[in-house]
Amino acid sequence: MSTEEIQKKVKVKFNDLPISKLTKDGLAKRNFQVMTEVQRCVIPHALADRDILGASKTGSGKTLAYLIPLIEKLYIEKFN
Repeated sequence: MSTEEIQKKVKVKFNDLPISKLTKDGLAKRNFQVMTEVQRCVIPHALADRDILGASKTGSGKTLAYLIPLIEKLYIEKFN
């Protein structure tokens, strides 16, 4: 089995991320449970303040991969 096949079978949940309970609750409320491939690859790096360049098909979860780290940064900095 190739690395790509293994990565596609790996199921990583949003609850596994080091994000606030409020964000986790919001994701659960909208029924977001398991991350897509682009989200698995992008979100941990974005949460660690790394620059990211990614490309993926429409509907693959790129927008959420961008927004979760952004929301977390605003939450941590107590943005009102």
